[in-house]
Amino acid sequence: MDKILGNFLTQANKDFPLDCETLDYLQKLVALAAIAGNIGGDRVVLWGCEPNSEGTRRGAGYVFVRTKNAPEGEVLPWDGGPTTSGMYVKQEAIPVSANNTDYPKAYTRRSLAPGIGEENYTWESFTDIKSIKGLMDENRSLRNELAAVQPAPLGIVQMWAGSRVPQGYVLCDGQPLRKSDHPELFNAIGSTFNTAVNANGVRYTTQDGYFRVPDLRGRFVVGLHDSDRDYESPGPAAD
Repeated sequence: MDKILGNFLTQANKDFPLDCETLDYLQKLVALAAIAGNIGGDRVVLWGCEPNSEGTRRGAGYVFVRTKNAPEGEVLPWDGGPTTSGMYVKQEAIPVSANNTDYPKAYTRRSLAPGIGEENYTWESFTDIKSIKGLMDENRSLRNELAAVQPAPLGIVQMWAGSRVPQGYVLCDGQPLRKSDHPELFNAIGSTFNTAVNANGVRYTTQDGYFRVPDLRGRFVVGLHDSDRDYESPGPAAD
């Protein structure tokens, strides 16, 4: 649709002729304004439509919805009423008489009404539109919550069951890692497990420039205990 401005009130005699092209132009402007509703989604409550305390009725209001006649979207009034049976696109012919002539379908009023028709919707598929300020407030609150979340400390051992190792983790299978590839993890656990006993009871040897993660294959995690010889030093001990 081209952007054309109607200079209706700038004519010298204020007598701009009203014809079908003018009406078509105005109708296209209404359709263009409705397209902006896509910002909120394909089914959005724009105003009103407040539910009652039981959730069985909604007051009158306006919604934006993509329909068969307007796949780009249109703003429709909701007449208000019960919601349990859904709603449908209601069309009503509005007659006009002019110059001794009757026009039985001069206008068509489109709205959403309670009940079932050819084109049906449910309230569950609609969302309430939020103002930019409201979205910014929610975004700010979410950022604050995320900032307060403490990440898991490096070197932590977590229970996990799955077919793929989660991103950012390695299996506790005694594997050697290059210090230069994992400097932060090395700073956390150091060379504690470089000479630990593996799952087969053999003590590891680790070449320079590498460090090992714990080997927990077939083992349980047990806390350090200074007065128990079996658990008085960190790292898997011999069975």
